[in-house]
Amino acid sequence: MSEFQEQPEQEYEGFRITDDSSAEWAVRKIIEAQRDNAKWQAHFNAQLARIQKTNEGTVNFMKSALAAYFADVPHKETKTSSKYELPSATLIRKQQDVDYQRDGVALLAYLDAQKMDTFVKVSRAPDWAALKPLTTINGDEVVLTETGEVIDGVKAIARPDKFDVQIKGEQHGEV
Repeated sequence: MSEFQEQPEQEYEGFRITDDSSAEWAVRKIIEAQRDNAKWQAHFNAQLARIQKTNEGTVNFMKSALAAYFADVPHKETKTSSKYELPSATLIRKQQDVDYQRDGVALLAYLDAQKMDTFVKVSRAPDWAALKPLTTINGDEVVLTETGEVIDGVKAIARPDKFDVQIKGEQHGEV
């Protein structure tokens, strides 16, 4: 007889949590992974912020130098812009429209006082927050609870349940 006897192959059923101890181990693994993500996210965000700040400074400095150069060279003028062509870029100075700072309350009061109603918008919109408590769901239809009438324009769309592990004292994430 051979040293190795044939044994029936066992199917691997995958990882399973079988008791509170293994469940606690899984929670510790989640905490460890979330902390690792947060650590690396903070590290890379700090690196990215430094790189962006450096590059932004370079871009702003070079744009400023190009703007000074643009002022010294003859460029094409139109009503709203000026252009200068380079082999690899076009330098453009655009005239900007006036920016209006508006105080909606004061402007509305002025329009009311001047009886300029044609410049006042009145809008209508459904008040779903007030209507929702008066409804029930029947399949995918939303009905008025009191009358049983189906409400046009609203459908109930079922969503799957979510499973979450809420770790005490920590930010939690969906699993």
